[in-house]
Amino acid sequence: AHTAVAGKATAAVTGAQPEKLSGVPTCLSFLGSMEVLVSGWSDGAVRAYDARSGEFLWGIDSAHRCAIATILPSPNLKFFVTGGEEGEVRVWDVRTRELQCELKEHKSRVTGLKLFGDSSMLLSCSKDKSVMGWDLRKQKRVTTHEQRMGGINGMDLYLNETNFLTVGFERKVTLWDIRAPLAAAVVPYAAEPRAGFGGSLSPSTPQSDMDALSSTTAGTAAAAGGGHGTVVSLSHDNRWFVTGGKDSVVGLW
Repeated sequence: AHTAVAGKATAAVTGAQPEKLSGVPTCLSFLGSMEVLVSGWSDGAVRAYDARSGEFLWGIDSAHRCAIATILPSPNLKFFVTGGEEGEVRVWDVRTRELQCELKEHKSRVTGLKLFGDSSMLLSCSKDKSVMGWDLRKQKRVTTHEQRMGGINGMDLYLNETNFLTVGFERKVTLWDIRAPLAAAVVPYAAEPRAGFGGSLSPSTPQSDMDALSSTTAGTAAAAGGGHGTVVSLSHDNRWFVTGGKDSVVGLW
């Protein structure tokens, strides 16, 4: 069967896995209470598997024109979002697997997706140096945040749903306020990796205190140069966050 939205791309929904897969999995997410693993693939397909048995459940062929870089289910499990290498963000119905909408303003690989608690607002970050906020009900972009140099590799959203963090090729942790286009504060990584940690970065942290986090004295946040700044994740209480990168260093802030 084929599913489509008027004026949108068409994707084939399959009930049987091909005997020979043409790609490799590139991202994975868990549909909690449904006990389903939904995965994005390098051939642009979405494939879902039973989390217990590993049995193939369904697929969406050609969900993207290029590889799928990231995938995210909504908190209510009614839909999931995919981000592609070509820069497109697509929203899919979990039950029918129909394409709900396409968001096509990024110019390069989508590297991260974050949904607000009520699933009405989506943030997407990209190697095109930008983070875009989308109103999913109106299917339109409502905010844009752009850093000066280098693509953005990852982000995480604070519980207040007003602030978020990004990391990227600039080798910095950047704090943003969704209501303002410019960064609220920036913390550069130390030139050398350090053990230990200290202090926390919160939306109310003054710039001077944030700068202190990157000092090279004992007790500062673990940090690294080189390839650091690939992923960032906030603790559940938002008091701490963790960064990681291709330099094999995990930083606790």
